[in-house]
Amino acid sequence: MPYRGQPEPGARCFRHDAAPAVASCRRCLKAVCDVCLVYDGTLPHCPACARASRRMRTIGRAAALVAVLAVAGGNII
Repeated sequence: MPYRGQPEPGARCFRHDAAPAVASCRRCLKAVCDVCLVYDGTLPHCPACARASRRMRTIGRAAALVAVLAVAGGNII
């Protein structure tokens, strides 16, 4: 069994059947090729999981900003 983040030997990309997999997505464990591989920080992701990860970070930062502004303005949430 390969380590997490490394594809099975001979694995193919989930989007490109002819392309060999070079990594596995850290969230969904799908095999991805060079074309599909997206690094989020230092971790390999498929395009969909990288997009979802960025979206969650953006929502978290917005919520933190709203909380700070509410406390600074005297309105406790």
